[in-house]
Amino acid sequence: METRVFLVMLFVVCLILALAIKASRASNFGALNPAMVCPHCTSKGQVRTKQVTNKKGISGGKATAAVLTAGFSILATGLSRKEMATQARCGACKNVWSF
Repeated sequence: METRVFLVMLFVVCLILALAIKASRASNFGALNPAMVCPHCTSKGQVRTKQVTNKKGISGGKATAAVLTAGFSILATGLSRKEMATQARCGACKNVWSF
């Protein structure tokens, strides 16, 4: 009797862990996009996508403000500009790319 209870509790704990891992994977790599095809391995339905912010070069306006304020504006804003992009990750070959 105690063995059955232990096995049921073990099964429930494993099920909860599996669901937590699945939820964590979705939050780390984004939602599964069934229509996308991986350009590396050409598998369909395995690609996850999410929105990311990429730093791109030096913003001209921020550089000008840094010169005019003797560098104090860099502390508040930084020099690089940020652009929104979509990051994709293939579940089959683990390739990551942005577009």
